[in-house]
Amino acid sequence: MHALLAHATHLALMPHWRPLGVALAVAFGVRFAGRSAAMVAAISVLAGWTTQYFALLTGFAPPAGARLPGLAAILMIDAVFRQRARAAPGWWLLPATAALAGWWVRGAPLTGPGLVNGMPAFLGFLAALPLARRLARGDPGWASIAAAIGLAGGLWVTCAPPHYQRAALLPACAALALLGRAEAGAALAPAIVVAAGATIVTTEHGRFTPIDAACLTPLLVWALAPALAQGVARSVDAVAGLLAVALCVGLAWAAETALK
Repeated sequence: MHALLAHATHLALMPHWRPLGVALAVAFGVRFAGRSAAMVAAISVLAGWTTQYFALLTGFAPPAGARLPGLAAILMIDAVFRQRARAAPGWWLLPATAALAGWWVRGAPLTGPGLVNGMPAFLGFLAALPLARRLARGDPGWASIAAAIGLAGGLWVTCAPPHYQRAALLPACAALALLGRAEAGAALAPAIVVAAGATIVTTEHGRFTPIDAACLTPLLVWALAPALAQGVARSVDAVAGLLAVALCVGLAWAAETALK
């Protein structure tokens, strides 16, 4: 038993898996500290993505992938403002968050052409963030775990960079800590969206690619999981999520075959 535990600990501390362990530990710690679901999600992915990209953060202009910790920090600021508002947040919060996320993921440009180049990312976040929150509303965590796994699986079958595949799994760690809370899905949705958005920005080729199709997987999972839970899975949320993942990853594989 001691040897088995030692082996499991060794695997958990390997560089590829360490961010997942850090995110999971931080998620449970922040939840037990009594913070909101949105803060649990933002702080845990911030810790996990910082661990994953620590070596790249020393550069002045890190690649888009290494900007994920900054995106998590933006989500944390968003969560703070939403918590202080208590009721409906101000109308300005969504466009401000989308603008900051789009500006940061584009490399934080300070010139006119650079800011214009960041407009598609801003518009993408402006549309995707509220849509994801709406689709995930009422999810107690299972569908969001499936959405994160679906994104990672879709990126895997479309041959996206491996570090994006691992980064996509980190919100699932936060979801484990939030299972059973009615607001879990809406809290986790932004982290999954920004992971997909950063992947799209850094792998763009001026046209729609299989990786872009894979980044739509979380939205499809959130849309399909409730219907599958009521029909095929008979209200078993975990099974419905896995079925949605299988279907959406299959669609991503089909896109890879058709578009390559």
